[in-house]
Amino acid sequence: MILYAMLPPDPEEMNDKRSGWAGEAIRVFMECTGTDKEDAVADLVADLGHWCDRNGFKFNHELARGVSMYEEEIEQIEMNIGDKVTWKSQAGGHWLEKTGVIVAVVAAGTAPVIPGGYSHRKDISSGRSRNHESYLVAVGSRLYWPVAGCLRLVESAPVPALTTP
Repeated sequence: MILYAMLPPDPEEMNDKRSGWAGEAIRVFMECTGTDKEDAVADLVADLGHWCDRNGFKFNHELARGVSMYEEEIEQIEMNIGDKVTWKSQAGGHWLEKTGVIVAVVAAGTAPVIPGGYSHRKDISSGRSRNHESYLVAVGSRLYWPVAGCLRLVESAPVPALTTP
């Protein structure tokens, strides 16, 4: 068993919950099979292969999908001021897709500094910080602080041309 000293990025701030769900599945699997913690993950993965064989799933395809999902959940794409981004958010029981422009980059462990001229929710100016780099996004005159892992780049900000004297 290999233990990592440092956790990979958690841009959506959901990986502790995901790990908890997986931990519960491992606990139940160990209880049902008698396997020990050292072998539980590999044994469960192998048994999932047998389950796929008997239930119409292609194990290697599902394994590749799972690895891809894991990589997406720890990926943090660096974005810049001026980049156009989109994300989905929930309000009043409905999911909405929002598109806006990054107006500020917030360093990990620091609270956002609100640029002038924008209305915003109280949670943005509450002094809270996040454990990863995040972004303030303007949609019209409204400012949002979406979870970085939920942002999708629509269009990169144009790079200014260099001129020589």
